[in-house]
Amino acid sequence: MHSTLLAAARHLDRNIQILEQSGQSADHPMHPAIPETRHLKYSVCRILPNS
Repeated sequence: MHSTLLAAARHLDRNIQILEQSGQSADHPMHPAIPETRHLKYSVCRILPNS
């Protein structure tokens, strides 16, 4: 997910600051050997002008 957010910011000629991310709750655990089991619920980001 980070790469998607960074690519979108780059496309708009902006910088992005990821402030918070949340994943699945404890009743849906991620299997350490299968990263596809990780679920992203939301990201809180700040979009900044390119300096």
